[in-house]
Amino acid sequence: MVDRGWLKLRLALLISIMTCGLALFTLPWVNAYWLLIFNAFIFNGFIGGQESLGDIYARELLGAEELVTAFSWMDLLSAIIHVAFGFVPGWIFDQTGSFDIAFVLLGFISLLPLVSLVLEKLLNRRKE
Repeated sequence: MVDRGWLKLRLALLISIMTCGLALFTLPWVNAYWLLIFNAFIFNGFIGGQESLGDIYARELLGAEELVTAFSWMDLLSAIIHVAFGFVPGWIFDQTGSFDIAFVLLGFISLLPLVSLVLEKLLNRRKE
């Protein structure tokens, strides 16, 4: 949709990020099997789109010449964060006996990429 020009890149990223966050926020209230399947379908579809759009976003921000270095650093930092904090949902379950708080926390964490979109918007306004 972005390639065809139907949606702008940043708007598509915003929709994808917000939809993933919403899917995680609503997961504690989803009890039916078919609703779980629908929620998983929505989340996984939009997280895949978000990854692809993130690559395009990085290319647009940094240029094609810097992509190898940028992807290397992004993947390294992502791996460090996943290893360091990957245990947190299980720890929350051990402490509370429920994954509900963990999913809400993951929902907030999934909204963190919005910070880069807001910062870019503010920096572009400042340049103008």
